[in-house]
Amino acid sequence: MANAFKSGCVRGPYPESWNKETAYRIGRNLHRIVDTDKTVIGWDARLSSEEVFSYLSKGLTDSGIDVYSIGLVDTSALYFANMAYDFESSIMITASHNPPGDNGMKFHRKNVVPIDKKTGLAELEKLVQQDPGPPVERKGSVHTLDIRQAYLDAHKRFMKGIGSLKVAYDCSNGAASIFLNDMLRMVPGDYHVINDTPDGNFPNHGPDPLQPENLIQLKDLVLSTGSAMGICFDGDGDRAIFLDETGTMIMPDLMLAFLSRYYLVHYPELMGDDHAIIADLRSSSSVGEYVEQIGGTIVSTKTGHTAIQSGIQNNHGLIGAELSGHYYFRDYYGQDSAFIAMLMAMSIMSQEEKALSELIGDIKRHSFSGEINFSSNHPDELLSSLETHYRSTEGAIDKTEGVRVSFTNWWFLARASHTEPVLRLVVEAENDELMHDKIREIKEVITQ
Repeated sequence: MANAFKSGCVRGPYPESWNKETAYRIGRNLHRIVDTDKTVIGWDARLSSEEVFSYLSKGLTDSGIDVYSIGLVDTSALYFANMAYDFESSIMITASHNPPGDNGMKFHRKNVVPIDKKTGLAELEKLVQQDPGPPVERKGSVHTLDIRQAYLDAHKRFMKGIGSLKVAYDCSNGAASIFLNDMLRMVPGDYHVINDTPDGNFPNHGPDPLQPENLIQLKDLVLSTGSAMGICFDGDGDRAIFLDETGTMIMPDLMLAFLSRYYLVHYPELMGDDHAIIADLRSSSSVGEYVEQIGGTIVSTKTGHTAIQSGIQNNHGLIGAELSGHYYFRDYYGQDSAFIAMLMAMSIMSQEEKALSELIGDIKRHSFSGEINFSSNHPDELLSSLETHYRSTEGAIDKTEGVRVSFTNWWFLARASHTEPVLRLVVEAENDELMHDKIREIKEVITQ
């Protein structure tokens, strides 16, 4: 069970690493780390999600907390419910992009402030391993909360400028299926949607759109329909990966620079006093160079929900993004939303004279590897090896997150995953030859 408690969530094979009893005990003990008498819960399309909800809600009601269920939804809809209905806490039952046999939970306080190991999750892990004792005398109850129309209406403000555009979508048989078609009926255009039946078996491809094999169907759809772009959602519908009109995947950091055109080029009147674009430390240098060229300011932060959300709040941020495909918006409570990224991209493309590949070509100025993963049960030891090796070079070492080493014509960042036994690496250089050479060099250091 302990292995399921990650730095910012519960996640792992179900019921092997955690089970319905874990879910019940989490519910029984949540009031010890969040002072609330009601919580809102949503879940994704995984086969075990309704069982988890049943036992989690029983634990919550046995501790006197009222449960408000919004059912099968994308994670951003749960964020919306937390904020729009003024809940003190919320729980999303999801394993995001993990394999079909996994499940998990994300916990939040008021205003969707995440609960991680530093702010209560470590304490919850200890409590879950203890006998919860008898239920309270005055139990809570379970209610159904219908957010469908309110959630759809909340997206209308981002539909500005969308014209007759042809776009291909892949819901990955995940939670994005619940609202996407209704949302597309609210805007003009010619839309082609596949895999829009929720199915926790993920029968057509895996739920992680960053994996190239999971984009094959969407690429074929883009090409066969002559679409201006393609958009693939992950399992819980809070990440979006974009393809251009040739079916080529666009790295999310470059997509962040593209989305900045929404405010900086097309709708500057919506900016107010804000002007910053928030990128995580893994992002290409191309992003900052382009954003500043079109009048914005780039701010780099650590990776993760809390870091990007805080970056927007503390730096007059308009949009933020992680390299994983999470996009955050000032005008959506500072939270991430794949649907808003989608709508902004549709608005921009409706007003541009260039193809998406050309627009991205204007942004990309360096050779960037994207994230490379190395399986390891001891990623911190690999980080230590990299730091020791490159400390004897002329590279500048930064340990804000993981280990980043910068040279005049290339840099790399290596960090331990927050959710998996993996070391994640990105490399950028002035050309492809140097980038691939440095990737080989780093691999040798890691594997020696």
